[in-house]
Amino acid sequence: MREVTAKELAVAFEGKLVKIESPEHYGISLDMEKACIDYNEDFNELTFTAGNYNHDGIGSVSIDVADSIDIIEVDDDEDEPVFVITFTGYMSDVTITRWKSLEELEEERRQRKSKKS
Repeated sequence: MREVTAKELAVAFEGKLVKIESPEHYGISLDMEKACIDYNEDFNELTFTAGNYNHDGIGSVSIDVADSIDIIEVDDDEDEPVFVITFTGYMSDVTITRWKSLEELEEERRQRKSKKS
Protein backbone atom coordinates (compact mmCIF):
# COMPACT_ATOMS: atom_id res chain seq x y z
CA MET A 1 0.00 0.00 0.00
CA ARG A 2 1.19 3.48 -0.75
CA GLU A 3 -0.13 6.83 0.40
CA VAL A 4 -1.95 9.10 -2.10
CA THR A 5 -3.62 12.49 -1.93
CA ALA A 6 -7.35 13.19 -2.17
CA LYS A 7 -6.72 14.76 -5.57
CA GLU A 8 -4.94 11.61 -6.81
CA LEU A 9 -7.90 9.54 -5.61
CA ALA A 10 -10.37 11.73 -7.48
CA VAL A 11 -8.27 11.74 -10.66
CA ALA A 12 -7.93 7.93 -10.57
CA PHE A 13 -11.72 7.60 -10.76
CA GLU A 14 -12.51 10.58 -12.98
CA GLY A 15 -15.39 9.68 -15.33
CA LYS A 16 -15.89 6.31 -13.62
CA LEU A 17 -18.44 4.99 -11.19
CA VAL A 18 -17.19 3.53 -7.94
CA LYS A 19 -18.25 1.33 -5.08
CA ILE A 20 -17.64 2.84 -1.64
CA GLU A 21 -18.06 0.54 1.32
CA SER A 22 -17.15 0.26 4.96
CA PRO A 23 -15.90 -3.28 5.62
CA GLU A 24 -16.56 -2.74 9.34
CA HIS A 25 -19.66 -0.93 10.55
CA TYR A 26 -19.17 1.30 13.58
CA GLY A 27 -19.62 4.99 14.18
CA ILE A 28 -20.41 6.37 10.76
CA SER A 29 -20.11 3.99 7.81
CA LEU A 30 -20.70 4.45 4.10
CA ASP A 31 -22.06 2.05 1.49
CA MET A 32 -22.63 3.39 -2.02
CA GLU A 33 -22.70 1.81 -5.46
CA LYS A 34 -22.54 3.71 -8.71
CA ALA A 35 -21.04 6.71 -6.93
CA CYS A 36 -18.83 9.47 -8.32
CA ILE A 37 -15.92 11.13 -6.55
CA ASP A 38 -15.06 14.82 -6.82
CA TYR A 39 -12.31 16.84 -5.19
CA ASN A 40 -12.61 20.58 -4.61
CA GLU A 41 -9.08 21.87 -4.30
CA ASP A 42 -10.15 25.34 -3.11
CA PHE A 43 -11.92 23.90 -0.06
CA ASN A 44 -9.76 20.74 0.24
CA GLU A 45 -12.99 18.76 0.20
CA LEU A 46 -13.71 15.27 -1.09
CA THR A 47 -17.30 14.54 -2.18
CA PHE A 48 -18.95 11.16 -2.79
CA THR A 49 -22.15 11.46 -4.83
CA ALA A 50 -24.65 8.69 -5.53
CA GLY A 51 -28.11 8.70 -7.04
CA ASN A 52 -29.89 9.56 -10.22
CA TYR A 53 -31.03 13.07 -11.12
CA ASN A 54 -33.68 11.76 -13.50
CA HIS A 55 -35.46 9.26 -11.27
CA ASP A 56 -34.72 8.95 -7.58
CA GLY A 57 -32.95 12.15 -6.55
CA ILE A 58 -29.36 12.42 -5.51
CA GLY A 59 -27.34 12.35 -2.32
CA SER A 60 -23.78 13.25 -1.44
CA VAL A 61 -21.34 13.22 1.44
CA SER A 62 -18.64 15.89 1.61
CA ILE A 63 -15.55 15.40 3.73
CA ASP A 64 -13.06 18.04 4.85
CA VAL A 65 -9.78 16.33 4.01
CA ALA A 66 -7.58 18.18 6.50
CA ASP A 67 -9.92 17.73 9.49
CA SER A 68 -11.41 14.30 8.81
CA ILE A 69 -9.00 12.09 6.86
CA ASP A 70 -5.96 10.52 8.50
CA ILE A 71 -4.58 8.78 5.40
CA ILE A 72 -5.57 7.62 1.91
CA GLU A 73 -3.78 4.53 0.63
CA VAL A 74 -3.94 2.53 -2.58
CA ASP A 75 -3.18 -1.14 -3.16
CA ASP A 76 -1.89 -1.38 -6.74
CA ASP A 77 -1.30 -5.13 -6.53
CA GLU A 78 -4.90 -5.99 -7.47
CA ASP A 79 -6.30 -6.22 -11.03
CA GLU A 80 -8.05 -2.95 -10.26
CA PRO A 81 -6.62 -0.56 -7.65
CA VAL A 82 -8.26 -0.57 -4.21
CA PHE A 83 -8.20 2.68 -2.26
CA VAL A 84 -8.66 2.81 1.52
CA ILE A 85 -9.51 5.97 3.45
CA THR A 86 -8.81 5.99 7.17
CA PHE A 87 -10.59 8.75 9.07
CA THR A 88 -9.42 10.66 12.13
CA GLY A 89 -12.65 10.34 14.13
CA TYR A 90 -15.13 7.67 15.03
CA MET A 91 -15.86 6.58 11.49
CA SER A 92 -15.30 3.27 9.74
CA ASP A 93 -12.58 3.11 7.11
CA VAL A 94 -13.92 2.94 3.57
CA THR A 95 -12.65 1.03 0.57
CA ILE A 96 -13.17 2.44 -2.91
CA THR A 97 -13.07 0.32 -6.03
CA ARG A 98 -14.09 0.90 -9.62
CA TRP A 99 -17.67 -0.13 -10.24
CA LYS A 100 -18.10 0.35 -13.97
CA SER A 101 -17.26 2.99 -16.50
CA LEU A 102 -20.03 5.00 -18.10
CA GLU A 103 -19.16 3.29 -21.39
CA GLU A 104 -19.62 -0.18 -19.83
CA LEU A 105 -23.01 0.84 -18.45
CA GLU A 106 -24.10 2.19 -21.83
CA GLU A 107 -22.99 -1.05 -23.53
CA GLU A 108 -24.96 -3.14 -21.00
CA ARG A 109 -28.02 -0.96 -21.61
CA ARG A 110 -27.69 -1.46 -25.38
CA GLN A 111 -27.36 -5.23 -24.95
CA ARG A 112 -30.46 -5.41 -22.71
CA LYS A 113 -32.38 -3.32 -25.21
CA SER A 114 -31.33 -5.54 -28.15
CA LYS A 115 -32.36 -8.70 -26.25
CA LYS A 116 -35.84 -7.28 -25.70
CA SER A 117 -36.24 -6.58 -29.43
